[in-house]
Amino acid sequence: MRPYHTQYGLWGLRLTQTRADLLDASRILEEAALDKYVFQRDAYLQRRRSLVYDGHPPREKEPEDDDPKNTR
Repeated sequence: MRPYHTQYGLWGLRLTQTRADLLDASRILEEAALDKYVFQRDAYLQRRRSLVYDGHPPREKEPEDDDPKNTR
């Protein structure tokens, strides 16, 4: 058996494992989300925000922070 045969076999095994892991993730999506699109969009935006700020995003403003009458 040639060395590249082993390499291709391991590559195929890795793809199979990745696919199995993704099936678990899609099952969680089916169970957790009322609206799959909104769930995936929000997850993407949260991840992107975390990547942009290197894992330490600033706190989001609370709605009451915009109230000029609020003097804390």
